[in-house]
Parts: sequence; C-alpha cells; structure tokens
Amino acid sequence: MQDTIETHPLRRATDKAARKFYDQLPPEGAFISNEHAASIHEEIENIKRKLIQIDTAFLRDDLAAVDYPGHRGDHLDRRKSSKIISEYKVSGTKVIIGIMVTFIVGLITSGFILRLTEAIK
Repeated sequence: MQDTIETHPLRRATDKAARKFYDQLPPEGAFISNEHAASIHEEIENIKRKLIQIDTAFLRDDLAAVDYPGHRGDHLDRRKSSKIISEYKVSGTKVIIGIMVTFIVGLITSGFILRLTEAIK
C-alpha cells in the first residue's frame, strides 16, 4: 500500500528539507539514480541528526527517556515562577518607594518643625 501525501513519513515531518525531498521523489517504480539515492540518504541522515539535536532540548525522565510532557510542564512551572517573581519585584519596589517617600516627607516635616520652633522662640 502506497502512502498518501498526508501519511507519508517525510510529508508529516515539519522539516522543510523533508518536504523538499518528498516533492522530488520519482513516481513509484521509476529508476532512481545512485546520485539521487545518495542525496536522499544524506538528507535523511541530516533529518535524523536534527531530530537527535532537538531531543537534547527535552528533559529526561527517571528511565533516561525523553520526557515530552515533562518538558511542557517545566515550561508551565517556569511561567508560573516568573509571574510570581515579577509580582514580588513590583511589591518590593512599591515598599522601597514608600519608604523613600516617608523618609523624604519626614525630613521635610522635621525641617519645617525646627523652623517653627525657632520662629516661636
């Protein structure tokens, strides 16, 4: 049974090179030159190397297998922690600004009170 365009393994691949080579495949039963076969083999090896390289971006589970759901969960956890850290930064900044404003108002008020006491004497 021949694969359709939708089910052919190269067509399902998202790699542009795979799509390019699928489009270049000769019709079924046609003669493939050695150069063309070598070119296809080389591109398949490139795709395999890229997939191995992509797999290195994913976390490993306790069996040392690629943990795709864990990778997604890790991203979700990082987003949550990033949001929490941002909230702490905002609240910390508000506290610091509040302290600075209180200090400045205190200085101004104490200076005003000193001048009033000197003026009253």
